[in-house]
Amino acid sequence: MAADSSAPDGGKASQPPTPAQVIAGRYDVARILGVGASGRTMLCTDRETDRQVALKELRYEQLEAWKHLELFEREASVLARLDHPGVPTVFDFFKGEDGTGAVYIVQEFIDGSSLKRRIESGPMLGQAELLGLAEELLAVLEYLHDRAPPVLHRDIKPSNVLLRPDGSVALVDFGGVLLGWHTPGSEGATVVGTFGYMPPEQLLGQAGPASDLYAVGATLLHALTGRPPTEFSFDTGRIEVPSNLPKSPLVTLIDALLRPAPRDRPQSAAAAL
Repeated sequence: MAADSSAPDGGKASQPPTPAQVIAGRYDVARILGVGASGRTMLCTDRETDRQVALKELRYEQLEAWKHLELFEREASVLARLDHPGVPTVFDFFKGEDGTGAVYIVQEFIDGSSLKRRIESGPMLGQAELLGLAEELLAVLEYLHDRAPPVLHRDIKPSNVLLRPDGSVALVDFGGVLLGWHTPGSEGATVVGTFGYMPPEQLLGQAGPASDLYAVGATLLHALTGRPPTEFSFDTGRIEVPSNLPKSPLVTLIDALLRPAPRDRPQSAAAAL
């Protein structure tokens, strides 16, 4: 996969770029925003528009499988067709020149810190704040899932949720994006996601809108408790929401989103809202 985020932190420390690096004769690299297994994301200045952009780079020699290139190209294609303030805008997609063995996505740079960093650095978010965050995140999913075919993110987690300075929410890193449903027996299904945040059906290569909703539930549980979902008991075949949490609309929502069977969760972001 390419780097994890459009955010300055992206869950990883920023790294200095190669001095005076310019890509495609147009993008001046300011710094590295994040590094993944097969690429990186850089903060650049576009010489032609004089705006800051996030430049995602995927290098062929670092690919663990060619499927990652397909996912990268799909990310560029899908994002280019979306128009929502909670989703980064894609400006361009191109291949490196002179046989550099790389492909690039040029997208909006979202100036914000990840929910992951907020959880780690504090202060803890209150239930009222988290309920507002949940409503914004679900509104983004309502937009994505309402496309024809629906757009599934498949990797929602705290590091992929950005909090802008004005408090608004953006969902980033669409490296696992999928158009439509992946049902039992689907050919070419690929397991994409992060353990703890992805629902059981994704381990089987299956996904639908309810799969993204499960990931929202796991993300909210992490933000509410400060503990990643992998730390909670799974003895009953599901992540057990602590019984000592005070009853509230937020806790009720989290419990509903984390039901192990997709049919038992809210069937749409609108229903969750």
